[in-house]
Amino acid sequence: STQGRYCRLLEEGDFRRRSGDFLYMLLLGATCLLLMEPVFNVKFLGSSLAFMMVYVYGRRNSAVRMSLLGLFQFSAPYLPWVLLAFSACLGHGYNSIRADLLGIIVGHLYFFCKFTFPYVAHARGWRNRDILPTPRVLTELFEGPAAAPAPLVPDLGPAPLEGFAAAGGAAGAPGGGGA
Repeated sequence: STQGRYCRLLEEGDFRRRSGDFLYMLLLGATCLLLMEPVFNVKFLGSSLAFMMVYVYGRRNSAVRMSLLGLFQFSAPYLPWVLLAFSACLGHGYNSIRADLLGIIVGHLYFFCKFTFPYVAHARGWRNRDILPTPRVLTELFEGPAAAPAPLVPDLGPAPLEGFAAAGGAAGAPGGGGA
């Protein structure tokens, strides 16, 4: 299936040699979907989980150009939305579209928490930058106890304002070290 292809590309690309991180993403996604199922009343969540991974793939590969049936060109972040619209045009039922939309919502939550929040926290100087760290047991289970792969989000160093304050501020700035 199309969704399976992008799930495989996600696993072989961004999560290469990070099986623990990939499994953790799947576990978090499945847990969120199960918790949201009573609200959305979706009985089959396989499609939702696949759409979650398609969403993460699209956001992680934003420069990739794609096409639908060779006619419609778009970039990868729009892939889940194009697939959703295509599904609606094919006349798939309301339940199917609702399940796919649920996957997009969960994918967005995961992407924000794992990839966007660390940059926001870094820019604002917050201490806790990774709110979804992969449990060590999953990392060690797949990569071994000595192998600690590089994080999915690179170390961003000190927050921009931390270095500013340590230098005494800028000359002429309020509270700075100007003359």
